[in-house]
Amino acid sequence: MSSPPPSNPPHAPRRFWLRVRAFVARLFRREVAAGRFESGQASSPRGFLATAPLVPPTRDYLVYIPRGHRRLRRAPLVVLCHGCRETPEDIAGLTRITERADREGWLVLLPRQVERANAFRCWNWFDPNTSRGSGEAAIIAAQIIAVRRHYRARRERVWVVGLSAGAALAAVLGLRYPRL
Repeated sequence: MSSPPPSNPPHAPRRFWLRVRAFVARLFRREVAAGRFESGQASSPRGFLATAPLVPPTRDYLVYIPRGHRRLRRAPLVVLCHGCRETPEDIAGLTRITERADREGWLVLLPRQVERANAFRCWNWFDPNTSRGSGEAAIIAAQIIAVRRHYRARRERVWVVGLSAGAALAAVLGLRYPRL
């Protein structure tokens, strides 16, 4: 005579705990947020230009927040200044800085020049006020401080780079604002 098959197969408890574990994982799973752009504006009372004295000392900027960024962890900040006849969107697309920022976890600040300050949207690095540390250098410094505070960027890990006129402005910032 053969005995009847057991009502619970021996692997039933294991299957039950696998289902519980999968349920708990779904319950507490946190999706990684995609990278995104946010806009802002900063000004400096020292930001007036000698070559365009009627232009207000305020500039807009874009900030790229990398994929999976959390404010609890301080991230490095890269400031990328565009060249003449460019926009922050242009230089972000041409350099593919967003892909690198996602990989490395960098915040990216992209300042925007206005046509009222320069017809070709060049940074006025040659302006006497800017070369002394005022003018547009002071405006970009104010943007760096605003982004560092709002997004909790690391103070000791800020890099300023640029292309063409943006590179000249980056050099002025390095000379006049080394503590940033």
